[in-house]
Amino acid sequence: MSERAHHHGMKFLASLRMNDRHGIAREARFYGEHSEWRLRGFSGGLDYEHDGVCRAVLAFVKEALIAYELDGIEFDFMRFCHMFHPSGVEGNAPFLTDMMRRSRDILDDTAARRRVDRLILSVRVPQTLDECRTLGLDVAAWISKGLVDYVCPMDFFYTDMNIRTEDFVALTEGTPCKVLPGIHPLI
Repeated sequence: MSERAHHHGMKFLASLRMNDRHGIAREARFYGEHSEWRLRGFSGGLDYEHDGVCRAVLAFVKEALIAYELDGIEFDFMRFCHMFHPSGVEGNAPFLTDMMRRSRDILDDTAARRRVDRLILSVRVPQTLDECRTLGLDVAAWISKGLVDYVCPMDFFYTDMNIRTEDFVALTEGTPCKVLPGIHPLI
């Protein structure tokens, strides 16, 4: 798919669902060996307050960038939105910001090895900054620190034709980061 995209002059990103809980392989070694990393009260999710969870994501990013000619990575925080237990969200947001910084470092190192300007880091996030903050996603920090190239505010599996992007656009003013609202097949 990446070869075909590149043939047509298109960028090709791998999209990672950050806490998708569809068909969790409970017998999988990682999941079984690290029960302490599970998101309490959420069937199948992982709690990103644990550095081991972040390290596993970063290892996947490195592996994908080595195995494929990707132009970047997209972290889809909309599948499903909870990265932390609701009781600890406020104090845990820096864990995700650190993971984003480490991801940016991996992408920048890979870009340097490939002798290209920059590889893309994109995020799908809830459609309001309040929702993002409530879930521990410090989008403002990610933008101001230059960690992300695209922010895609959206709803979960639904296209809101009235989504307001002004707050996100205001955060990106004066930065190279772009706001690309997401769409889904359901309206």
